[in-house]
Amino acid sequence: MSLIGRFWVSPEGYLAPAEKWVDFCGEWQELLSEYKVTHLHAKELRSRHAKLYRHLDFSTRRVLVERACAIICRTVDVGLSVYMRPSDWKLYTNANQRNRWGSTYIACTNALIALCANHVNGPERVSVFMESGHVNAEGAIKAIREYKQITEPVEWPDMTGEVLDYPIDDPELALRKSAMRIGGVGLADKKDTYPLQAADLFAYLVATAMREDNPVLNGVLDILIKNNPHAVFGFGPGDVVKLVDLVSAEEAVQAEKRAGIYEMKKVLRSEGFKVHELPWGLAINNQPNEDELSREFDRQSLDIRNRNKRIAE
Repeated sequence: MSLIGRFWVSPEGYLAPAEKWVDFCGEWQELLSEYKVTHLHAKELRSRHAKLYRHLDFSTRRVLVERACAIICRTVDVGLSVYMRPSDWKLYTNANQRNRWGSTYIACTNALIALCANHVNGPERVSVFMESGHVNAEGAIKAIREYKQITEPVEWPDMTGEVLDYPIDDPELALRKSAMRIGGVGLADKKDTYPLQAADLFAYLVATAMREDNPVLNGVLDILIKNNPHAVFGFGPGDVVKLVDLVSAEEAVQAEKRAGIYEMKKVLRSEGFKVHELPWGLAINNQPNEDELSREFDRQSLDIRNRNKRIAE
């Protein structure tokens, strides 16, 4: 799902319904078997000496790629790419910010997930799998799990009864009601995972779009673009500055919100209430006695909090 170059970091991804990926994998396997290759690796397609394709001349490789593109076009809804210079990310962030927000790769991954969310209708679940092996892969998976954590639906203990809907002007709570949600999350080996091979091809085509010295891949990106929506979003220096300002402002809002919740908890506890902090608000046990109903309320509140916490681990 990702391409790392000397000057750019650029994760790419494809979005498609789960049932279409099943058909895709069957077609992809048949294609690989027909051409007697174990997997498709775009970077090696241009090399005359690559062991993977040594038995195929350039014209045959070209046909292989075009047929692979046809399978991709029959399968995917959209292809998305985000790129940013690590030098810009380092220039416009400080060490403390990068420690909190992560590397350029993670920043691009967050942007890519946001773009995917724009293409999904409401709180539909989308599973995300990324190529293993990159130094920041685990960090990117953690970022996706954090997105999953903040988009899970609101849940209260059963005995709270009917709870008023949360305010629509709260962006964080609105995410839990209407934003894309995450299903499965994980890392996978590209050699064994056919959708990742398709994303690898897209990544390499984006990186080499301006080169005209490759008889195998020249014009192949045009095949994809003509048949399916593909979007490439670049963060230039000005865009990175805006991103840093937005994230910093949101951090300040969240810090103020946490401070307010902390003070409210102190007041409620001083009045003798049991208070459980859930990701979307406070669950308040106002039963003065330690009866079974009260204990069940506490158990459910703790279970909800722990379930949500485990999502990001």
